[in-house]
Amino acid sequence: MKKNKIRLAVVIIALLLVTLLAGCKGAGTTITSGPKGITFEFKELKKDVKDEATAKFTFDDGILTVELESGTANVEICSTTEPDEDLPDSYMELDTLYEAEGLKNGDEIEVNGVRGNVVMRVWGDGKNGKVKISPKK
Repeated sequence: MKKNKIRLAVVIIALLLVTLLAGCKGAGTTITSGPKGITFEFKELKKDVKDEATAKFTFDDGILTVELESGTANVEICSTTEPDEDLPDSYMELDTLYEAEGLKNGDEIEVNGVRGNVVMRVWGDGKNGKVKISPKK
């Protein structure tokens, strides 16, 4: 009987942690990242929650594009060290490559020197949109 109570307590704590971690990401945000870019697709950005993605880019110059139904987006892109293979979030930030606040629908910005490991953060008050960086053609 005592073992069952302990198991139940462990399950409840695990569910609470999963719920807490799920709440750390913006409402309805889907992030895709890889060597050819990062895309944030969202229903609503939060001003006080930064969605974050890491990638190792294989291109030097990128185009940051913003598609928003309404509102604005803020973006920060930083170069990082190579993360430990056992701990993907164990990178250290080196330099800020790009930083902007108040980006609007239709904005396209060239971002240079992004080859290598990067972290990209997006936040703001935008609704129903996409913010992405991809190789410059």
